[in-house]
Amino acid sequence: MTAVRFPTALVADPVAARRALVVVLGIAAAIAYVLFRGQWTLPHNDDEPLFRSLNGVRDAVADNRSILEPIRATVAALIDVFNTLLESLGWPGVIGLSGALGLAFGGVRLCVLAIVGF
Repeated sequence: MTAVRFPTALVADPVAARRALVVVLGIAAAIAYVLFRGQWTLPHNDDEPLFRSLNGVRDAVADNRSILEPIRATVAALIDVFNTLLESLGWPGVIGLSGALGLAFGGVRLCVLAIVGF
């Protein structure tokens, strides 16, 4: 089996081809927006079954918000502890921690990547 090789004159610059593709897609999106503006929207009808079911879900969440409050408070406390820990470490500590985690879970290359990345 042989491969077909195109002459280099027919191959476009990849960067220019990518830019042209972005421009063409942008123009196509603008034309599609103008042509289809205001279409395919959900009707605002209070008697529509989808509208009633979505409002029912919203009302159920609002009524049971007190059940979710302890979970929200726990997650907020964990985030506060994590933020306090990172603030107390400072940048050298964060770099050292990321290097240590990289060494523990990925080896020397990940450790160096994490340290250089920060």
